[in-house]
Amino acid sequence: MPIYSTVGIEGVSSQFYLASIAGLEVLNNGGNAFDAAITISSLLTIALPYTSSIGGDGFLFAIESSGELVAYNGSGCSSSIFPIDLYLREKPVRGPLTVTVPGLVDLWSWIWENYGSIDPSKLLKPAISLAENGFYAPEQLVRTIKNVYSELSIYDSWRRVFGQIKPYSYIYFKELARVLKILATRGFRDFYEGYIAEEIVDGLVKEGV
Repeated sequence: MPIYSTVGIEGVSSQFYLASIAGLEVLNNGGNAFDAAITISSLLTIALPYTSSIGGDGFLFAIESSGELVAYNGSGCSSSIFPIDLYLREKPVRGPLTVTVPGLVDLWSWIWENYGSIDPSKLLKPAISLAENGFYAPEQLVRTIKNVYSELSIYDSWRRVFGQIKPYSYIYFKELARVLKILATRGFRDFYEGYIAEEIVDGLVKEGV
């Protein structure tokens, strides 16, 4: 997700055209490159969740206008009650046992607290709209679903969300829109310290973790 913003020169690039457009609009409306990064990243969690959904991780590498390097490791660790013996026995590549504490939202929080200039409710608005109002499934998403279907369709939650997505289908992610609305109004930390976290844990428990 390359983003540059200097005096008289602004641009963004991402894997999804609507994310790139929204990021450029952030810059054109007075936001900085860090604001644009949050908006673009949040849209990619909707359109291309396999790149990193809000249940995944994220990493930042940037250069300030002063030339100083900025880096942040937004990867999460395993749960304190992680079933190590079960993991070593099954050695899964995908599925609930591979889930770690999500770090992407923590990355958004850190970016905004240190460099943000626009309210999170505005930065997340395009992603909320996309998830709530729907969009045509990108070819990349459909192809990825097909590639992992045999492995992940055994999980009810995954099958319910992604299992029915077909080429050219119009899709919605209403529950994800709900989560993003909560983060937009209550703050990014609510993802880890509020009932969203409880819902995530409950979901993993139902899948056998």
